[in-house]
Amino acid sequence: MKIGVLIIGSLYWDDSPPRTAWRSERLNCVRQHQVRVPIRYGRRSRSRGYSYTMVFSPDLCEDQFGTAVAIPFKSENMLEEEAKHLWSAEDSGGTGPKGGVLAGWGCVALLENPQAPLSRTIRDRWTARIERERRHLKLDHTHYEAAAVDESGFLIIQWPKAKNGSPLEMDALLATATRPTRNAGDYPLPCKIAEAWDIPDGRKKTEYFWCNRAHGITTFQDAEIEDQLRKRGLAPGGSGQQEFN
Repeated sequence: MKIGVLIIGSLYWDDSPPRTAWRSERLNCVRQHQVRVPIRYGRRSRSRGYSYTMVFSPDLCEDQFGTAVAIPFKSENMLEEEAKHLWSAEDSGGTGPKGGVLAGWGCVALLENPQAPLSRTIRDRWTARIERERRHLKLDHTHYEAAAVDESGFLIIQWPKAKNGSPLEMDALLATATRPTRNAGDYPLPCKIAEAWDIPDGRKKTEYFWCNRAHGITTFQDAEIEDQLRKRGLAPGGSGQQEFN
């Protein structure tokens, strides 16, 4: 079984030691692909000054899909082991159970290639793994949109398409799905997303948006968010903002 990871945010570019080591040791980055997926800014993150980070948004129309990165793991047939390593790189604060794959704010989810369905044994083992940690998982969502992850720990989006048109030759993808922050039951508008960066704590964390852009991780909201940030003097190199690579 060929498995990979679907990355939609800072896990791709963050240079902290745990994430740098995880990418170097676990991923075959030479074979990475940019892919189209339903993502948007939708979760207020305490570790990022309560500014917004990305979430999967399964009800987005295909013309609103953003760009993420799919990278195969160096290993094959090690689904649960790679899930633990992924969560360790993602949850550096250790808020989830030791050796686990989920916490109250998010979880590792599994997406299978419909052209190469997983075996019943693999599906059952994954579901059993999620069941053991169920008490830590909160499958929240907006009023009009279903949760991105189902009760069995599967990511409910279509199989990604590569931007260059080439087939994504993997049997399954692991991804970190985070719980959206509900704003009166809905997602925030771009002006509200930018506003969350225009507070003392948030101003220090705008690199999340600019680094995503610099590394090709984008959403349909980006142009409006960027316009709002520039108006607020929050562009790289402006009003005390640092340059980002």
